[in-house]
Amino acid sequence: KDGAQASAEAEPPSPHLLSQEAKCYFKLGQLKKALEIANDGLSLYPEYPPLYIGRAEILEAQGSYDKAIKDWREAHDIDPYQIKVEQALVQGYKKLGDDVLSQRHERYVEVLQSGGAIQIEGSNPLWSAPE
Repeated sequence: KDGAQASAEAEPPSPHLLSQEAKCYFKLGQLKKALEIANDGLSLYPEYPPLYIGRAEILEAQGSYDKAIKDWREAHDIDPYQIKVEQALVQGYKKLGDDVLSQRHERYVEVLQSGGAIQIEGSNPLWSAPE
């Protein structure tokens, strides 16, 4: 056998396809099926943030905010540059009553929205205008 037929084992679907499939079931309101697909995807691709994001959205829809925040946090740890994730962490920590972490992630949102260069109140600027 040649080419794609040479292997008896089928390759797993891509993480993107699994993420999109879970998203479709989520939008159809089939949360249990969406969660199953997201879980399967994460067992194959534990470093793929969109699967954590999708599962977090499903868990939130099910009212499991403490579990959802863990997935939002995992997505943040893998890729800390997604505004959507930071905004979700702000809201999630607010729901859990953690103002310190909520404010920390609000700051991350500000930094990301500004392109990463903001002056922190009370700090010295990195560059000064020539005198």
